[in-house]
This record gives sequence, structure tokens and C-alpha cells, in this order.
Amino acid sequence: MILAVEWSVVARGEAAILGDQAGHLFGARPAPLSSGPDSRLFKRENVEKANAFFDKYGPRSIVLARLVPVVRTFTPIVAGVSAMHYRTFVLFIVIGGTLWGVGVTVLGYFLGQIDFVKAHIEFILSAIVPQPRRSNSELGKHPDTRPCL
Repeated sequence: MILAVEWSVVARGEAAILGDQAGHLFGARPAPLSSGPDSRLFKRENVEKANAFFDKYGPRSIVLARLVPVVRTFTPIVAGVSAMHYRTFVLFIVIGGTLWGVGVTVLGYFLGQIDFVKAHIEFILSAIVPQPRRSNSELGKHPDTRPCL
């Protein structure tokens, strides 16, 4: 069964918006992130820096965070911890989620119609997606040891 592009666009946009709302609600919980002791991920100093960042760049940073994988994961939580106004947050996650969900899906759909892209998709993806580097311990005891492929 092939999923229609229209349904995929709607599903991705909704998932992006709902995921960001869950992150904001998690970050906005009264404790322990915002007022508790420092942890590995959340330190009081970083919350203050996030407040300053959101004050300086505003909610447009929510939209731009979509472009950076790790940042898009933590931005809604940090927005909740730093008490970003919920209505403003929702407005910009709807804009960002829609642009991301619709834009990436439609772009992929249309690029997939190009013969060159169809013929070279593996090469294109390997050029875009960073390949994990193996440490010397994964390769063997000696740095010049390479796995046989």
C-alpha cells in the first residue's frame, strides 16, 4: 500500500506540531528542570542563557530550530523551561511544523521525479548524511587495521 503524498504531508506536519507541544509541556512542568538542582542536561545558568536567547531572537528561533536535528529536539523543552508564552510558542511551532512537514515532504516528492535523482539516490544520500566514524577500538587494536568489506 502506498501512502498518498497528501496524507504524508498532513501526518508529518501534525506530528511535528504535537511533538513540539509535548516538549514544551514537559519543559514547563513546575519542577525539577526549572527550579531543581543542576543536572547533566539542564543547568540554571543555561536556562538563563536560553531566556536571553529567546528574548533576543524571539520565537523565530523556534522555526529555525527545525533545520538542526539536535536543536529541534531540545528547543521546545528549553522554551517550556524558560517560560516562553504558550500562545506565541504554538503560533511559531505551527508555522515551523507546517513548513518542515510540508516543505521537506513535497521537496522529496518532486526531487524523486527527476531521473538523475532516481538513478543516484544512494550516492546523494551518502553525500548528505554524515557517516559514523569508527574508533580504533572498533576497528581492532592497531590503528592501521581496517575491516574487510
